[in-house]
Amino acid sequence: MKRRDDYQWLFRKLPAMASSIGADGTYRDVNDALLARLGYTREEMLGRRPRDFVTPESAARIETEFLPALRRTGRLENKPVGFLSKSREVVECMTNSVVEYDPDGAFLRTIAVYYETTDLARIDFKYRQLYRATPAMLHTVDGDGNIDAVTDHWLSKLGFRREEVIGRPTTDFLTPAERKRYADGRLAELISQGDFSNEERQVVTKDGRVLDLVVSAVSHRDIAGNVDTCWSLRRMSPSATALSASCGPRWRKTRSCARNWSGSATISARRSTSR
Repeated sequence: MKRRDDYQWLFRKLPAMASSIGADGTYRDVNDALLARLGYTREEMLGRRPRDFVTPESAARIETEFLPALRRTGRLENKPVGFLSKSREVVECMTNSVVEYDPDGAFLRTIAVYYETTDLARIDFKYRQLYRATPAMLHTVDGDGNIDAVTDHWLSKLGFRREEVIGRPTTDFLTPAERKRYADGRLAELISQGDFSNEERQVVTKDGRVLDLVVSAVSHRDIAGNVDTCWSLRRMSPSATALSASCGPRWRKTRSCARNWSGSATISARRSTSR
C-alpha cells in the first residue's frame, strides 16, 4: 500500500502535466500541474474521457489516430493536442504517451505527459491538416515500419478509414509476394538506408484489388536518431503495368538497369561540361 501511495504522490507532484487513463478510456488520475493549468478540480475530471476536455479537432484525432496507434504500438510521440480549460481557453500541447503493462502482459494504464508549446503545436497541427489534404497518395512510417500518418487521398484510393490504418505495419497493405520481399529484417534495412526513388510495389485495397504503384521516399532523422520516412505512391501507367505483368522479374531488372544507366549518363554529362 505504501508503494502505491508513494507512486501516486510522485505522479501528482510531477512538475509536468500528466494523466493516467484506464482500460475504459477514462481518466483514473490527473496530476496537480494539469489541474492547475486547466482550472478543473480532480473530481471534475476523473471518470471522464480525454475527448471531453479537448477541442473538436483534437477529439477527432484521438478517436481516429491516437487510440488506434496506442492499441497497436503502445506509444505516442510528440502528438499535438488542444485542451480546453475551464475558462474555455485553448491550451495547445504536445503529448508523449506510453501504455503500461503488468509482468504478465495485462494492461495497467496509459500514462500521458503533456508540455505546452503553443506556437509549435499550432504549426504542427496546421502542417498535419495540409498533409492530410495533399492530393497525393502519401503515408509516413516510423522506424519500425508502422504507419504514423496518411493522406485522405491514400485512404480514398485504398478504401480504408484512418483508424484502420494508423499504427499498422506498412507491409499489411502489400500483396503476399511483396510482404515476402521485406521479411526477415529487409523492411528495417530499407527504412534505415533513408531515401529511395521509383521502386515498384503492389498494394491491396480493402476490397481486394491489387494496385501497381511506384514508390519514392524521403526520410528525416530527429536529434535522438529516430527515423520517420514519408512514402509517396503513384499509379503505374496501364502500359507499364501490362509490361510488368508480362515480363515479371525481368521488367524490374530492366527498369533498375535503365535507372542506373541514366544516372551514370547524367553524371558523365555533368563531368564533361565541367571540364
